[in-house]
Amino acid sequence: EADPRVFSKEPPIQEKPSIPEKPPIPEKPRTDLVGEQMELFGEKSESRILVKEARANYRIIGQLFDTYWLVEYEDKFLMIDQHAAHEKVLYERIRNRVKSEPVPSQMVAPPVILRLTIAQQELLNLYPELFAEMGFEIEEFGGDDYAVRGVPAILPSLAKKELLMEIMDQLESGLDRQNLTDTLREKLATIACKAAVKGRQRISREEMEALLDQLLLLENPYRCPHGRPTMIVMTKAEVEKNFKRIV
Repeated sequence: EADPRVFSKEPPIQEKPSIPEKPPIPEKPRTDLVGEQMELFGEKSESRILVKEARANYRIIGQLFDTYWLVEYEDKFLMIDQHAAHEKVLYERIRNRVKSEPVPSQMVAPPVILRLTIAQQELLNLYPELFAEMGFEIEEFGGDDYAVRGVPAILPSLAKKELLMEIMDQLESGLDRQNLTDTLREKLATIACKAAVKGRQRISREEMEALLDQLLLLENPYRCPHGRPTMIVMTKAEVEKNFKRIV
């Protein structure tokens, strides 16, 4: 159809030229949050946030969401994840202990009854001293059943079956004795993490004070065994910038 404006006596309406849209401002790429935090922690002892020499300067403010502890230190504000922090403390404690001495055993009653395959029974008979080093006391119970009467005393409620079957699996995979021992010690320390205080679990200020004291003794208290940060840190300047007190 013909444009009606062509036959109109009125002057044609002039269309306004379109104004080009401004290109969007590119967002500043975010660096890794954990990496930024680690820069705050520093590698040298004098720049570390958690140092036992400065223990008197830490002030616990309180608990947030029954999970995070708020701590003031000099011109910094720390938010500590109680679960990740406790995991790290337990992991380091158990790992260092099992590296230096045999794992003590604790008796369990009633015993844990396991049904083992022929191959697993052969491994048990071939490496009895290895199981003893890991804190297990095992004896035949009849047929294919075996009674676990002793478990690692450092985590009696957690390592009854899981660690024992891990030993079996590693032996069946053909791992040599030395590597197996190191692997299982690491596994034992990892299992210990399950005993850590959970998130959304209220703990007392005294318990948090004790946890903070133990964190200060670690060489690297800033990450849990699984790689998550145990804390995040903000400087006073960052807090004031967020409130527009400074620019």
